[in-house]
Amino acid sequence: MNAYVSSVIPGYGLAPPVQDDALLHLARVMGIERGVAAWRQACRAAGVVCDVDRAMPPEDLARAAEVLARADGPAAPIGRGLAIRARTYLLLTRASAGAAS
Repeated sequence: MNAYVSSVIPGYGLAPPVQDDALLHLARVMGIERGVAAWRQACRAAGVVCDVDRAMPPEDLARAAEVLARADGPAAPIGRGLAIRARTYLLLTRASAGAAS
């Protein structure tokens, strides 16, 4: 199992967002082809690798989601939601690590 997927934050039950989350929500709203294209474009603009066969680190997903959030059209609210979830996950991970030390 992927390290990012299994990294649920103790006490919160929050798992990191994954590319599949982005692709699923975009496909529901925009259709599969347009959704995948929007995600790949956001990844390129954010400077992150978009490889569906590899997990994307939460930091990279947050950057791509923030680019998506600035897009025109229906991708923007999806990007905002993913960016909020990714940033929340990252902040809680840092807080949990600080509390454990």
